[in-house]
Amino acid sequence: MPIDPADRRPAYVQVAADLRRQITSGALKPGDLLPSLTRLMETHGVAVNTARNAVKLLEKDGLVVTRQGHGSIVLERSASPQQSDNVPDDLVQLFHELKDAVDDLRDRMEAVEQALQGRGAVQPGESDH
Repeated sequence: MPIDPADRRPAYVQVAADLRRQITSGALKPGDLLPSLTRLMETHGVAVNTARNAVKLLEKDGLVVTRQGHGSIVLERSASPQQSDNVPDDLVQLFHELKDAVDDLRDRMEAVEQALQGRGAVQPGESDH
């Protein structure tokens, strides 16, 4: 599934969302290997770093574990409130996508703040006179 250029989310978030969808739908089951980085590059039309960042995002969320020389393996779904059987998978997916978007926004805000600090911009609460 190629990246959607109209989607405002970063490419790695889109790739991670697609893989997460495959995991929550059961297309990728616990113990299954994720597609290789090369395969993710081919199927999603992304660079290796984008594919790598998508997998890291899934690791951070506790959905996969990566073992050197073995690839990334889908983990057993925990019984967390977001993933219980009482919560529809599409709601879980929406929650994860929202969390990813908030994390991305936080990263972007930090980058903007650092850039402004580097330019000597006025800090919040400071006066420019």
